Amino acid sequence: MSRRESRRVGVATCGAVREKLYPYALMALDDTERRTIAGHLEACAACREGLEFVEARLRSIGAVQDTPRTVVGRRRGKWRRWLRWLALIPSVIAFAVLFFEGLRIARFRNEQRFLGRLDRALFTYHLDHGRFPPENEPLALHLTGADGGPYVDRSRERIDSAGHFLDSWGNPYQYTAPGLHNPRLFDLASPGPNGKDDGGRADDIANW
Repeated sequence: MSRRESRRVGVATCGAVREKLYPYALMALDDTERRTIAGHLEACAACREGLEFVEARLRSIGAVQDTPRTVVGRRRGKWRRWLRWLALIPSVIAFAVLFFEGLRIARFRNEQRFLGRLDRALFTYHLDHGRFPPENEPLALHLTGADGGPYVDRSRERIDSAGHFLDSWGNPYQYTAPGLHNPRLFDLASPGPNGKDDGGRADDIANW
């Protein structure tokens, strides 16, 4: 902008605007004067620099804390911060879903390994005795020391006070010999998280 153009922009001259910069920054003008000066400031870079200088001086002496420009800037900054946090919400939800799904899968796999250990222990018991443990007696009593064992290390496994093996969800393992699904052998199953016998389906973990 040339010097001549900078003397008058819109309906307010640069000189008149600069005389009003302090009351403008202090919000001490009426609405008409504020609109006139605001229109001039939009078009005049020199006067905008003057306003920034005035605002800085007022803030430095504590005369004003929030000028119109800083109020708008603060509101915009607050909205940007909220938008950044909102943008993180889908990522946090996805991470939580993957985390808990990973825990669920890990627990199921751990239970499958545990059932495999019991399965092998029962076959070892059969080799020693020519039969599988009776189904009407707690299974841990036969596999953790009695009848020539231990076939399972009692200190490492989950066993309740009655001698039943427990799954990761605190449910007793279901043992039947001879089995319904394995008539010549045995059925061994965990009822899973829901604690209900679903016949080896749904969330059951079984040896058939």
